[in-house]
Amino acid sequence: MTPFSDSRGIDWIVVVVIPEADFMEQINANTRTTILLCLAALGVAIAIGILTSRWVIRPIGRLNTAAKKLAQGEWKQGDSLEFKRSDEVGELAKSFNAMARQLQESFATLEAKNRELQRLNKRMSFWRIPPTNCGRMALSVLLSP
Repeated sequence: MTPFSDSRGIDWIVVVVIPEADFMEQINANTRTTILLCLAALGVAIAIGILTSRWVIRPIGRLNTAAKKLAQGEWKQGDSLEFKRSDEVGELAKSFNAMARQLQESFATLEAKNRELQRLNKRMSFWRIPPTNCGRMALSVLLSP
């Protein structure tokens, strides 16, 4: 609205009317563009989230598989758990590998001690020495490091 007056006594108010469709056309176009950009950003965020979760979950799945194999007595898997990561998952893999090596060494030592005990038991049965406390004490002295 703009007032208009001149020297002849005209005192008018000029009003410009724009059809609503013309006025709202640019606003609706901007709204559509905003919605499409939001949907595109959502799609990109979902894709990045999926890739990141796979990056984290895949090594944890490998550790889980290795733990199951270790529980079944499969010791020859240390090479498959080499991670070139320095984050928490990489540290977990290093700890798991150290634990697997330590368990393997412990079981090997245990098996060696068991074989030695079986050998000594055969010896004792050959001489018909009853496994008394004295015999057990002698075994512990023989087997001590």
